[in-house]
Amino acid sequence: MMKQTLWLCLFLSVCVQAYASNEYYCFADGKKSILLVSPQYQKTPSIKYYPYLKDIKLSEPVHIEEVEMGEVAQPEVYKTMNELIDGKVTGQYTFVSQGYILYDVSYRNLRTKKETHFEQVSLNLKGISCL
Repeated sequence: MMKQTLWLCLFLSVCVQAYASNEYYCFADGKKSILLVSPQYQKTPSIKYYPYLKDIKLSEPVHIEEVEMGEVAQPEVYKTMNELIDGKVTGQYTFVSQGYILYDVSYRNLRTKKETHFEQVSLNLKGISCL
């Protein structure tokens, strides 16, 4: 009985871990790009684009700015992180959050200087749960 309980606990923890790893903040640029950002993006700095789901590595924050929102609200935080492809900095992502909620992302390609703005959306994506 003890062995069965142990196996059940192990199975449930693996299932919860697998489910949690498919939760992302989902952002769209209004065209065709869907950006997926892990709720743990500051601890495991990478992002993905749907449907490719290939990790794109990010650096530690290179710039952080806090904007006070008054006495009753938490500050709005802008964190800029470099995009790293094959060890080279190719762009920058700026994440905008307030409290624990990430609600805005922008991307700047360093070669073309083109900026892309992503807004949070709720989508029904296969295998992905949007927060």
